[in-house]
Amino acid sequence: MIINSVNNGAISYMMRSIAKATDLDRISLYRIFSKNNTSMVCAWNYGKAAADNDELLLPPDFRVVSGWIKTLSAGECINGNTAHMNEDDAVFLCMFGIKSIFFTPLIVDGKLWGVIAFEDHKSYRYFDRDCVNAFKAAGEICSGDIARAHSNGLDVYGNSFIIKKTVSV
Repeated sequence: MIINSVNNGAISYMMRSIAKATDLDRISLYRIFSKNNTSMVCAWNYGKAAADNDELLLPPDFRVVSGWIKTLSAGECINGNTAHMNEDDAVFLCMFGIKSIFFTPLIVDGKLWGVIAFEDHKSYRYFDRDCVNAFKAAGEICSGDIARAHSNGLDVYGNSFIIKKTVSV
């Protein structure tokens, strides 16, 4: 189960490996309750990103988030950098120091459960095919972990699943 994996390090090890291989600063896993209600489950920080930045734990309610959720709900990923995206999206991400980002959806039981945000705070780039494949694989592993937790009786759709844990790796 993902809660146990976050606590025992299995998922953290995977995220650390991905961050190191793809030169990322932060990877965040969010639970999406609705287009206006998200909550961070866990964040993995690598390198220079702030490890305990509480403002990142609960993103503010902005219209750009609902646009991303629509795309993610269709099972599509988002790959972008703030130098080449629309102004609203760029302003929102720049508030958190993000220069490049990749979102991969977490689909559980055929529905959008959440999202993993792979963040680069150092450079403007679009993530290449190898990065994208690694990010999608991480999403599939986490989605499978969440589905398994649900089948084992854990209420993965309730508020009790939110742990708001930040891990420096």
